[in-house]
Amino acid sequence: MRNKKILISIAMCCSLLIAGCCNEKESLDIRKIKTEDIVSTASGVYDYAETFPSIPELAKNSEVVIYGEIEGIDYIVGDNGLCRANMEVKILEPLKGDYDTGDKIKVVKDQGIVSVKDYLKSFTSEEAKKANREDFKDYSDEELSQVYVQQIEENDIMSEIGQKSVFFLEKSAFYDTEQTYTRLTGPEAEYTGISDDRFIQTQTVGSELSQPYRLEAFEKNQSREYEIDIYTLEEIISEMGVTK
Repeated sequence: MRNKKILISIAMCCSLLIAGCCNEKESLDIRKIKTEDIVSTASGVYDYAETFPSIPELAKNSEVVIYGEIEGIDYIVGDNGLCRANMEVKILEPLKGDYDTGDKIKVVKDQGIVSVKDYLKSFTSEEAKKANREDFKDYSDEELSQVYVQQIEENDIMSEIGQKSVFFLEKSAFYDTEQTYTRLTGPEAEYTGISDDRFIQTQTVGSELSQPYRLEAFEKNQSREYEIDIYTLEEIISEMGVTK
């Protein structure tokens, strides 16, 4: 992914190099996974070569901008435990780029949920498998397929089927083989729908967002010390300042 320089930190014992080969695929509906079954969560902090904090800057530097709904998610765990999510997104309204309403595109995100069994199996050396098995020593081999590892970029949200967002996209590192796009600069380049025709920049309150995405959840949070910018789709389009 072009602008990504390095994964600075991740609270999990695993390789931090982006795997060139992703060898396992999991079709999971995370809505069916109980919170207590996620036994390890890693939060990755990424450093981007550039940032584009405003909507006009995001629009100018993106290859494709869409308002879309997530219809499917495949989680992939590559060598040495690094996860990503390949999402199928139906375009509800094209905002920039050569796409039409109803088209479907693939968007990849640096996040995932995978069973501990498949996570451990992904490590390429027996030494690494044994070392990481120690992190889950409280679970039997039979239980490892029923508990999960979650990875997510800091200030991001776990994407879910049915979620609607405005995505500012560029071609991913996997575009030549998978035709996937990626967000220009992670959660900075996504505006998540929190109610009908209300959107908020994902990284602003990523840690607060959870299904269902409802405006009331933000209004009830009295401890927040900053105001949140909430946009309609029309306002986002106006801010973009580009011809669709």
